[in-house]
Amino acid sequence: MDYLLFLGTFFLISVSPGINMILALSFGLSVGWKKSIFLILGQNVAIAILSLICGLGLGFLMIKFPNVFYVFKICGGIYILFLSFKIYRDSGKINLQKVRSNITKKELFSQGFLISFTNPKAWIFIGSLLPKFLGSSHTLSVSLGILIAIIVAVEFCCLNLYALGGAFMKKFVSGRANLINKISAFTIGFLGLIIIFE
Repeated sequence: MDYLLFLGTFFLISVSPGINMILALSFGLSVGWKKSIFLILGQNVAIAILSLICGLGLGFLMIKFPNVFYVFKICGGIYILFLSFKIYRDSGKINLQKVRSNITKKELFSQGFLISFTNPKAWIFIGSLLPKFLGSSHTLSVSLGILIAIIVAVEFCCLNLYALGGAFMKKFVSGRANLINKISAFTIGFLGLIIIFE
């Protein structure tokens, strides 16, 4: 089993801009890096569960019976659009300090979880890549555990990189809370549309 090849492959895919990374950037911009950690934790828990499901072969069932996943995906996309609308609607009435304290850690965690778990590209990518690296050099459970640990570690690092980038960008637009919220709302809304129509 070549764990370094898996690490390199997964890193290249993970670091590229996608739904999860854009979301981390957006929340880093709107609520800052420290609060974005809870979003990132939710995303990582979802990716770990998704990886376990795919590693056990159940990801194949999600791909084989797309109607179940389709309904779940549409519900997740609609929820994300609702969040986008809520952020946009509130952007004219709040300041940046209020934005930081307005969203709870639990809400951030659940939003991160939902968006990552309903990301069809994650299911397809992990569902097709993971079985190829489950070798016979270790037992299946050891190999799967190592690969999931690699996935979670790489995702955690990449998501933090994007959230830090958003937090860094926030310094340049400081004092423009409405602009930050509108950018975040449109970005999150765009992600919701991608999830629904993908």
